[in-house]
Parts: sequence; C-alpha cells; structure tokens
Amino acid sequence: MRPTRSKLNNIWKSVLAVMAFPAATVAAPIMPTSYVMPNGQSGAFDYFDQSYDGQGDNALKLSPLSGGLGELTDGVIPSESWNANYLPFVGWLTVNPTISFHFPQVAELDSMTLYFDDTEGQGGVEAPSTVDVTDGTNSVSRPVVDTPDRGQLVVTLDNLGLTGDQFDVTISKGDKWFMLSEVQFDGRYVPEPTGMALLTLGLAALSIVSRK
Repeated sequence: MRPTRSKLNNIWKSVLAVMAFPAATVAAPIMPTSYVMPNGQSGAFDYFDQSYDGQGDNALKLSPLSGGLGELTDGVIPSESWNANYLPFVGWLTVNPTISFHFPQVAELDSMTLYFDDTEGQGGVEAPSTVDVTDGTNSVSRPVVDTPDRGQLVVTLDNLGLTGDQFDVTISKGDKWFMLSEVQFDGRYVPEPTGMALLTLGLAALSIVSRK
C-alpha cells in the first residue's frame, strides 16, 4: 500500500519542524578543556599554578604552560587573602599575562568573572588595571573598578558577545603584584550543523514508507 499525499506531507512537516527548532539560548556556565599561559612569579612565596596538569614546569616562574587545567578553573574561590594562604592564587608582577582558554567546541560567550585578591597595596598587592578578552576577531576591553575594601575583588565582564572555541584574556597590571584565583565563563555552545543529517533521515523515512 503506497502512502497517501497526506501522510507524505505529515512526514515532511515533522522533518522541517525539527530542522527549524531553535537551539537553547539560555546562558549557563561553560568549562574550558585547557588554558595556556605563563606561570606565575616568585616573591616572598612562589605564586605558581601549582596544580596545573598540562605541559610545562609548574614549579618554575613564567614557564610556558599548555594543554592542561589548574588553579584558575578548579572551582576554588578562597575566603582568605593571599597573605593568609597564598596557595590558591597565581600572581604576576612584571608581565601582563595573556591566558588562552580553549573550549571543546564553538561557544557564544556572554560573560566572564575573574576573582582577584586586593589588599590595597599591602604587601605590594593591588587590583590590576584592565582586562581584555578577544575571540580572535572581536575584542572587549574593560577597566577594573577598584573598591576601598581589602580582600576578594570580583570582576565581571558581561554582554561580551564573543564567539569562538578559544578566548584570549590579557590582564594588565598596575604598579604592583596582582593575584588571581579563579576564572569562570557563562555562555552557550553553538550546535553542530544538523540540517543535512535530518534531511537524510527524512528522505530515508519517505523511502521506507513508500515501499509499504
């Protein structure tokens, strides 16, 4: 028995409906698979990325680190300042580090939050001056708004509108050390193209129905 025109139309409508169904647009936390950066530097202590699990020497100042994750994405946001417990922090004094975060697929980046320690110059540590982020095509630069309070300084860059599978973050220092403990991202992954796959499935379904 051959399919009726009505049945064929219903199959096509189902295929087209799935193809046209929009992907979820709600931003959510997204996690990088690795980041690349120069290791931290030494002062009274070694302000290194001591849990970094990729290539490079995480016990050597400014060693190029790549292919892994460490302190900056471990989910640990310290409640104490660096001078009480320096281990969760990575610190830089003489360079403006660029940290390249790699993601498993193309993502639309809505916002990024960085957790610094700011002792208002005590111990030679203060807030950085600016944070820049780029997807390789478009860039966003934001000044860091310091507060008179000592302790954790949370810097959120929102409404970024960047798209890519790698985001390069450059932190420009002031005159003193800055200490960074965590970087978090909110966005959404861009779905892989599925139109041709669904069209192929639709044609296969039509072929099967036509034989019945």
